Amino acid sequence: MKLVEFTCHGHRFAAPLTAVRRVVASAMPTPLPGSPGLVAGVLNIGGDIVVVIDFGLRLGLPASKITPAQHIVVLSIPGFLLGIVVDDMGGVIEP
Repeated sequence: MKLVEFTCHGHRFAAPLTAVRRVVASAMPTPLPGSPGLVAGVLNIGGDIVVVIDFGLRLGLPASKITPAQHIVVLSIPGFLLGIVVDDMGGVIEP
C-alpha cells in the first residue's frame, strides 16, 4: 500500500494514497460561523466544497494559525472531502 507522508507539529503521519485527492499550498479557508474550533473553514477547490480542519488541534496539540508555508491535504472521505492543515509534505512512501 502506498502512503502519503506529512508532518504536523513535528510528528510524522501518513494517509493512504488512494484517499488523497490533492495537496494544495496553504490557502485561507472561509470561516463558518458557529462551527467547532477544530474547523478552520471551507475552501472551494475546483468547484468542490472542502471542509478544512486544524489537524494538530484534532490530535490534541496546540492550535496553529495557517501560514503560507503549510499545506492542505485534501482527503476523499465517503460522502465528502476533508482538508487537513499540515506543516510539511514528505512524499509518497511504500512501507
